[in-house]
Amino acid sequence: MGTYKGNTGNLMQHWTLCEVLSAAQANGVRALNYIDAHAMAPLATVRTGSDPTFDRVCDSLPGQCSKYELAWRKLSPAGVDWYPNSANFVRQVWHGDYSLLLCEQDAGIADDIRRWLCDVKRVRRCKKAQCHLGDWRCKFERGLPQPAEDALTLLSFDPNKYDVAGTQRRGSFDLCPQDLDLIVEAICRIEGPILVQLSTYAMGGSNKNSQCEVVQSVEATLMKKGCFTRAAIVKASPKMMSLIYTRNVDWCCTLTELPERFTEWLKHFKP
Repeated sequence: MGTYKGNTGNLMQHWTLCEVLSAAQANGVRALNYIDAHAMAPLATVRTGSDPTFDRVCDSLPGQCSKYELAWRKLSPAGVDWYPNSANFVRQVWHGDYSLLLCEQDAGIADDIRRWLCDVKRVRRCKKAQCHLGDWRCKFERGLPQPAEDALTLLSFDPNKYDVAGTQRRGSFDLCPQDLDLIVEAICRIEGPILVQLSTYAMGGSNKNSQCEVVQSVEATLMKKGCFTRAAIVKASPKMMSLIYTRNVDWCCTLTELPERFTEWLKHFKP
């Protein structure tokens, strides 16, 4: 039984993810290698937060008929109080072949993921699917799966927060600069186009992790060391943003309008 916040951060992360997947397919990408460092339960049933904007989106589904809202409604029918994880949105929105690597530290939730994957694997489009029980860092150190030919590798990170001055701690749900070094080292061995989505939801104590500081720290590694290009920064508030970086993605320019489009979409649900 998984939990979910049920806040604007969920809206931001998954609206962005669904639009990225849609853009990839519109630009001819036919296969996906999806890797999630913080997988969570396929359908979370316990909400731990409250947010009137989230409630308005949920109550109006399919709302503006975005890819996100349509997928959400299909995965969570009216009257049902559960929320899908990122991999579930991927399965719903992506129409081509795909593979999944889902990392989860909670043993009970990992069992839920494995049961869900049993059904996923029966779909012909699913070429490979696995759940790694434990810290994502361990899996990244041991090596990540190579994508199929011409596949896009999409890596998703949604830590509790990115800590600019933090140090690497195994099992931590925060992300720090050393973690980014590990990510860059792991994906250096992956061939083909790569897209990274990093969503952060809170600042640290004493305002040490402003969004500007976080962006500068992340880009010092991903762009300078990993040769990534910033494609978009989608912001839901001064405490919530989703960063999109790409490498060898020749259609990345189509993602530059995501921040403005998200703001336009979200304003329909603001009081």
